[in-house]
Amino acid sequence: MPCNLNFNQCNLGCSFPRPIFNCCSRFISILNQSNIEVINPTIDTSFAISTVTTPQTVATNANLIPVVALNQGSSISFDNFGTYSLSTGRYLISFNINGVYANNGSYSFAVFENESQIAGSAVTSTGTAGNAVSISNSIFLDVTLANALINFKNINTDSQVVNSATISIQKIN
Repeated sequence: MPCNLNFNQCNLGCSFPRPIFNCCSRFISILNQSNIEVINPTIDTSFAISTVTTPQTVATNANLIPVVALNQGSSISFDNFGTYSLSTGRYLISFNINGVYANNGSYSFAVFENESQIAGSAVTSTGTAGNAVSISNSIFLDVTLANALINFKNINTDSQVVNSATISIQKIN
């Protein structure tokens, strides 16, 4: 939509997402005889996408061990034991885990930071033992200490079978 100075396109109110350069900012710069320079924020394109494609049995309090399919940037590293190391910043962590209900009819996983469960990260589903189950969750995590260790752990009292899983971690600032 082209900008004009008759106010019929400039005073439409707030909209989300609001463009950085809009009619109002240009009009105000003309009135103030100034130049508005907008500097876009630096975006860290660090992310990791991991998968589980071969079924695995995860013992109580043990790590889910995915394989990193794609890792970009320097903020996220990964070892072969299911541990991610994150630099300081804010992250979006999402997971989807598919498996089979344990013998107790429950299926539970949570995200841990430095061996402490992250509030709001646990997902528990109940059903008939042996039936298929799928759980998922997304959380934001503010990492304040460099090299925070992140794990996805079985928080059920029984071992759990994971048939497939997808985990994504993206640094958002």
